[in-house]
Amino acid sequence: MKVYRITKKRYQNDISGKGAELFGGRWNPIGTPALYTSESRALCVLELLVHTPIALAPPTYIIQSFEIPKKLEAELKLIEPVELEKDWNKLQHPEWTEKLGLDYFNKDFLGIIVPSAVIELERNIVLNPTHKHFNSIIISDKIEFELDKRLLK
Repeated sequence: MKVYRITKKRYQNDISGKGAELFGGRWNPIGTPALYTSESRALCVLELLVHTPIALAPPTYIIQSFEIPKKLEAELKLIEPVELEKDWNKLQHPEWTEKLGLDYFNKDFLGIIVPSAVIELERNIVLNPTHKHFNSIIISDKIEFELDKRLLK
């Protein structure tokens, strides 16, 4: 399975999930490392744009491609939108979504496949950097990416 991550250049070698650990996210509480990835490069860009004030967005990023070995795909838990409570995708996400992600990480899942709050039909893959097989995931590509100026208006 191939997944993608967009990041600032200075963080391109850090896949520890430290940022999400420090600040928390929709699918992880503060104190729990998580690496947020998406099923497409385009979704990475959309996720970035909804979470980053335009004035703070640097002009260039790195888009990374990760290869999750086929044998590890069974260690990813798929969570469908119909399995979630109605408020899961609110702008201020409910605390229960963080607990749900933590529960699966504590059950020793490599990650969770969740719907995107930006486009519910698309998916994000939230990886557990503390999982015993996390180091089997390979960064297969790093490409410099410049945001189209029309996105920054």
